[in-house]
Amino acid sequence: MPIPLDWGRAWQPYPITLLYGAIGGMCLGQAVAAVWAVAKWRSDDGCVLGFGGEENEREKRARWIEEVRADEEEMLARVKRNDEYGKRRRKEE
Repeated sequence: MPIPLDWGRAWQPYPITLLYGAIGGMCLGQAVAAVWAVAKWRSDDGCVLGFGGEENEREKRARWIEEVRADEEEMLARVKRNDEYGKRRRKEE
């Protein structure tokens, strides 16, 4: 791993390449994400430090389920109408 050395600069007595900074940043991000995930998992409502509560998610999920059920009922009604229409057509022929 190349280390650029220029001892005349103030930051060079401790030579650290950009790669070390990138690896350190990635490790720090992974650690913060792991702590956040565990805190969210351990909390009752999924809220961590006032962020990410599940109330809104539950409301969204409930609305989505209602929409899906309404769509299913509409599709079943269409199938029933189509079946009745097909039976009438066959009787007429």
